[in-house]
Amino acid sequence: PISLTESVAIKARVLKSSIFGGNTWSALASSIYITALTELRISELMFHPADPTAEEIAAGHANDDDFEFLELVNIGSGPLNLQGVRLSGGVRFEFSEATLLGPNESAVLVRDIEAFRVRHGETPRVLGAYEGALSNGGETLILTGRLGEIILSFHYNDTWNALSDGQGHSLQIANLGEDVTAWDTAAAWKAS
Repeated sequence: PISLTESVAIKARVLKSSIFGGNTWSALASSIYITALTELRISELMFHPADPTAEEIAAGHANDDDFEFLELVNIGSGPLNLQGVRLSGGVRFEFSEATLLGPNESAVLVRDIEAFRVRHGETPRVLGAYEGALSNGGETLILTGRLGEIILSFHYNDTWNALSDGQGHSLQIANLGEDVTAWDTAAAWKAS
């Protein structure tokens, strides 16, 4: 048996011996094996931040979109290597290097790292800045693994909670243990 610790594509051939002498190789067979990234979730969206304060404007951040973020969480019992994971939709990000997210650990992807630090300080852990912007009206977000497998895909909407639409609150998933199909429903989300 072969133990796999990450998603992988395996290609193999079999060497066949002929009773007439000589060896031949079988046709190439390939399979994709998907592992633990199914435990990665988007747990929070700050898609329409509150307007910047006078202090934030003085620090050079006059656009409320600069304060956008989304939170990723590992709901599993072991660490996840995020290398090769991609976020797409209105925002784009790819983990090009090995990045570990520990069991039950959360961290954020942000639109502007400096603006995020001005508003939120040094915690939580920032994994990077994405390209694009989260739509204030709602859109589809997709997390895919290194082999293109879909980890999570859902559409959020600004009508789900008035407090999360420019009022200073984010959308948070209410129950991380729910089936991922719940992410597409207003009932699965609450205001932070």
